[in-house]
Amino acid sequence: MLNKLPLDTYSYNARFMPALIIILPIIINILALILFHDLYKLGMNEIIIHLFIVLPLLLLVSHFVRDKGQKFQKRFFKSLGGNPAALWLLHSDSNLDSGTKNRYHSFLNNNIPNWNLPSRDDEEKDRKSVIQTFESAIQWLIANTRNREKYELVFKENISYGFRRNLYATKCYAIGVSCLCFIGGIIHFFYVPPAISMELFLITFILSVFNISFIFGWCTMITQSWVKDATQAYAKALLATCDIIQ
Repeated sequence: MLNKLPLDTYSYNARFMPALIIILPIIINILALILFHDLYKLGMNEIIIHLFIVLPLLLLVSHFVRDKGQKFQKRFFKSLGGNPAALWLLHSDSNLDSGTKNRYHSFLNNNIPNWNLPSRDDEEKDRKSVIQTFESAIQWLIANTRNREKYELVFKENISYGFRRNLYATKCYAIGVSCLCFIGGIIHFFYVPPAISMELFLITFILSVFNISFIFGWCTMITQSWVKDATQAYAKALLATCDIIQ
């Protein structure tokens, strides 16, 4: 069903999937309560109807994820000093060896209309302006590498970066959702008759472990350095197209 949604590959992987991960605790906890209260006897038609109720929520959250991701990117790039791919093109940057960087500089200078390669002296005098010049070159590269089949690695690394960026940008909200689900499960436990409390205790325990594991995963795995790794991989793949663009 999900593969029939009106989403392109990037939107599905970088926006829709993070949205699904964010609300997954809600889905799991609701399904557990349905099973506990014998609502699992619902027919297939009713189940499909419930799924179609969830899908609009997922699409809404995916738009929220997109907006938060873009806002985070602006702050993130500002903290780094600019777009990482543009920073790699600086004469003083050491992420690229001198031979590769010179080759990229030569390609950009010869192929981008009305664009002139800043010199090392220009960089020393006005680093901010030079970064903006290289960021303009990166925008040109992005616009000229949109062919997903020809520049497959760029497309894959862009999806990976978008996925990680959007997850990190919504980290606090996701942790909040898991915390609410955990608290909701505990509250529900105390409102159930004592005669069936043991069965509910087991369900609540399992859900609590799941919710706590989710919170732990968000806190330990979804980090800014994790996003930075994807940013660098995307920058490397994008700049490498200077050797293959015709």
